[in-house]
Amino acid sequence: IVYRMPKLSSLNVAFNRLETIQGLDACTELTVLHVSHNKLASLNGVSTSMSKLRVLTAANNRISSLEPLKGLGVLQDLWIQKNALANVAELGHLRSISTLKRLVLNPNPLCKACGTPESYRCFVVAFLTQIVQLDGKVITEKERERAKMWALSPLGSKLIKRAERRPSGGSPPTRSVGGRNRPSAVKAITGGGALSFS
Repeated sequence: IVYRMPKLSSLNVAFNRLETIQGLDACTELTVLHVSHNKLASLNGVSTSMSKLRVLTAANNRISSLEPLKGLGVLQDLWIQKNALANVAELGHLRSISTLKRLVLNPNPLCKACGTPESYRCFVVAFLTQIVQLDGKVITEKERERAKMWALSPLGSKLIKRAERRPSGGSPPTRSVGGRNRPSAVKAITGGGALSFS
C-alpha cells in the first residue's frame, strides 16, 4: 500500500508492534513520520531518499543506532527517548544535521553514562551545538556558556572524545527494498495494526 503512494507526506504507524519499517524508501515526499511505541530494533528503512523528512518520532522502541539518520539533511525534530541507545558516539550521526533544532533523548542508557543529569545536558548541548531545545527545555545562552566550560573539564573532554569516535558495530547500512521484495516489507509495516497517512 505505502510504496504505491510516492506523494505521501505524513505517515503514522505508531502503536503497531512493528519490528521493521523497511519498504518506505519510495516515500520520497515524507515530511512527518511517526513510528513510536513499536518493537523496532533499528531505523533501517529511513533513508537519504527521504530528503524532505522534517519530523521523526521513534520513541519507545529498541533502537540502538542512529546511523540511518545521518543523511537526513532537513530533519528538524527528533523524538528518540526510551530506546536502547547506549553509546554516546551514536550522537555523532546527528552532528552533521545542521537543521536539527529539537531533540528528545532522555531516557536512554547513554544519558546515565554521562553521570549526573547536569553532565548529560552539558554534554549534549556542547556536542550538538545546532539544537535549540533538549528534552522539551529551551537551551539558554547561559546554559551554552556553562556547557562550553564543562566540555573543558576532564569528564567533558573524555565524553566529547568518545562521542567523536565512530561507533563500533551498530546497525547495517540501510538498503533499498526493490521489486519483488517490496510488498513483503510493506506488509510488515501495515499488517495487524492502525495506520494513518495524508
